[in-house]
Amino acid sequence: AISICGKNGHKNDALELLRCGPEAPSVASYNSAIAACNHDRESWKDALDILNSMPSNLISNLSCNAVLSVLAKARKGREARKILSKMEYEDDYPNPDLTSYHKTITAFLWSKNQDTAFEILVEMESSKYTSPIMQTYDMVANSFGKTGNFSMANLIENRRKRKLSGHDNSNDTVTMSNREPSIGHAYYQFEHWDFPGLTKVQGSKHVSNYWEFGRYSYPQTNIIVALQPHRNPSKNGIKLLFFRDDQQTRERTKIGFLLMINSPEPGTGTSKFLGMFLDPSLRGGGLSKVCLAMWMHLCLKANIKPMTGIMNKPLLCLVLQHKFRWVPVDKRQGIDAEIGSGEGGSVVLYSSRSKSLAGAFSPSDLKHQNIILSEVPSNPRGRLTRIRAALEPPADDDEFQRIVDSILFDATS
Repeated sequence: AISICGKNGHKNDALELLRCGPEAPSVASYNSAIAACNHDRESWKDALDILNSMPSNLISNLSCNAVLSVLAKARKGREARKILSKMEYEDDYPNPDLTSYHKTITAFLWSKNQDTAFEILVEMESSKYTSPIMQTYDMVANSFGKTGNFSMANLIENRRKRKLSGHDNSNDTVTMSNREPSIGHAYYQFEHWDFPGLTKVQGSKHVSNYWEFGRYSYPQTNIIVALQPHRNPSKNGIKLLFFRDDQQTRERTKIGFLLMINSPEPGTGTSKFLGMFLDPSLRGGGLSKVCLAMWMHLCLKANIKPMTGIMNKPLLCLVLQHKFRWVPVDKRQGIDAEIGSGEGGSVVLYSSRSKSLAGAFSPSDLKHQNIILSEVPSNPRGRLTRIRAALEPPADDDEFQRIVDSILFDATS
């Protein structure tokens, strides 16, 4: 009954059943009551009270981690640290596990206390209970990168590489003050793409700092093109940002972005396309292929090969293969499917290999991409496209350059 009340958002009823139930609460009862406190940020004190009232023989990792989850959601880092310390040093509490540390770090990151989160990461490296994994380093590094402190993000990435290669970081000296943020490693790629003198634009509440380097005239729209390092720049991640520039009001509105991971060595380097987002109001007008062409143009200019990972977005696969003539890296990889249009702007997919197609997309993919899997071909028939495959541009560089130039030129006419 307590679990049902909690799942339906009736926290007070759950707590009342815990206190006044006909039988002594069990471990499951306590844990269900704690979980009921996780529906809003104001219930963290109730979760702490429940934990403090539990008999010591009933307190488990599950109980403590559930409370830490509530504290993380409430941005209560100090309280989470107290629970973690009890798990580390008090006999009545279970030993912490990886989840315990991750929840505590999250509580500090969400409360904008990155330094303490980093300190806990360093402590984990010499902990007798568990060790940080790649996700641990990434969550802290990404937080520093988001605020523009790329020097700390790089420091954490270097610690990750050393730790995971067997190096003992416990003897390393870490200075927590006077850290100067810099664009650092993430800027290396574009610095060597022959774009000197970029204009840094101070970000707003919803957009971090970015560096403007070009403008593009699209029918009825002037587009500002900018770059922004990934939250964890040591991953070599770069965003191309696209802003609509209103010449009359002088206001700029973010209309989309393209995310890539770069290996910057000219001649042998690559730029791997990860995904793209465009304002829904601008979709269907050909802007997506223009944004893709901008990215490819920059790659050609830098002598870096554009490519993709395994693509599970049918419309992007369609554009890349039929507009830019990209081909699968491995001809044996992927599924050939007909891509057509359905009602309400849905994407209709049909393949004679229906079993393979059904297993290619998760329910979340189908929902968010508005995909309908059909057992019969659409009418009219869709365009045959390879999906769930890594793609690369045509082997003929001159042909590829002509395709990119024609799209960029035709779009402005």
